[in-house]
Amino acid sequence: MMKSPALMYAYAAFLIVMSVGASVYSGFASFTTWIPAIMAVPMILFGFMGSMIDRKYVLGMIGIHAGLVFPLLYALMFGRLTWVQFTEEESDYRLILFGTLLAGSLIAFVLILLKRPKPEKRG
Repeated sequence: MMKSPALMYAYAAFLIVMSVGASVYSGFASFTTWIPAIMAVPMILFGFMGSMIDRKYVLGMIGIHAGLVFPLLYALMFGRLTWVQFTEEESDYRLILFGTLLAGSLIAFVLILLKRPKPEKRG
């Protein structure tokens, strides 16, 4: 299984793919469909920082922990957006989009949590 920085990169790729898919599906009607792709930028940065844990311990630990927290924060936001779409009378593709982003964020959080460096491997 992948290490946590690689999982962060994979999660960032997931956000970008979902963003591009939503943009194409909506006919490029709204700039807001690109927000998940923008949200991928910190995950790429945190993955890079996390991969430096062997050389720069503090920077690596910041990257690992921030990369662990952000998918959870994203999941909370996508959960709220999914609920709003679910309770609307006429929901559209955004219900599936937000629901998928919610599930992907929760999966990313759990996988990164499970694959973070063990205490004896740190530093």
